[in-house]
Formats: sequence, C-alpha cells, structure tokens
Amino acid sequence: MAASTTVSYPRVFRRYLLRGLQLTFDQVRSAGDTLTTTVQNQALHLLDFALRFDDAWPLLRELLLALLPFMEQPGEQRRWLAYLHQALPRCTNDQEAEARFTWTLGVLSRRFGDLLAAERYLHQSQTAAAALADQRLRAGALTELAYVVLMQHRLAEAKRLIDQAHTLLP
Repeated sequence: MAASTTVSYPRVFRRYLLRGLQLTFDQVRSAGDTLTTTVQNQALHLLDFALRFDDAWPLLRELLLALLPFMEQPGEQRRWLAYLHQALPRCTNDQEAEARFTWTLGVLSRRFGDLLAAERYLHQSQTAAAALADQRLRAGALTELAYVVLMQHRLAEAKRLIDQAHTLLP
C-alpha cells in the first residue's frame, strides 16, 4: 500500500517564486549594459506575483535595485513605474531602496511629463539619500530636481539646487 503525501501547493508556488527571483536576479546582475527581452519578460512576470508575498521582499528588493538602470531605457517604462509604485510602501525603514526607487520614479515621471510627481519623488529621494549620507545619490537627485524645476522656469531655484549638488561632490 502506497503512502499518501499531501502537497502544499502554496508552499510549492512560494519556493518556485523565490527560486525564480534568485535566478532572475543573477541573470540581471550578469547582463552588462543590455537586458535581453527574455530576462526582462521573466522579471516582469515574476514581479506580478512577488509583490503579493511579504516573504519575497528581500529577494524582490535586490531584483528591483538591480533592474533600476534598465528601467530608464526605452520600452516597458510605464510597467516599471507601476511596479516601483507598488514596491515603495515596503521601503519603510529601508532608506537605500527608498532613495533609489524614488529617484527612478522621479526620472520616469519627468519623462512622462508629470513634473509635479517628478519633483515630489526627487525631493523624497534626496531626503532619503541625505539620511543615508550618500552624497553621490543626493547630488544626483538634486541635479535631476534642478532639471525638473528648470523645466518649470524656476531659474533661481534650479541654480540653488545645482549649487547645492556641487557642494556635495569632491
């Protein structure tokens, strides 16, 4: 007589998801300057599910951080924007992820013409970067913020932001 085994499908799915996140993270890290369509689609597919599971956050965070440079490239920018919006509330007490996610949200918002959102995200990014004492990231956020402000014809404020960014860099 064969012993019956009970399969926990939610547990199997979680294992599959976490393994997929790790494999995709490894592929993204080794991608160089170009992300293949296959890896990009795999990442987008996994993000749909991973954002629903709290225990996936550590791997999901690392994958999103690794994907940030690719999010600015033409293609699926609107989809990336949606995933960053969903991930941002999880950045409580994680100033590095908050600073980097909001910087990318600010850049993408500017590209889509939403200057108010871009300004808000870039302020948030520079504040989180300041709390981290990450001068380079803070200077980048201030420079991008200066560009957004300049697009709104606020020249004096743009100059002040650029001057502030320059004081942060060696």
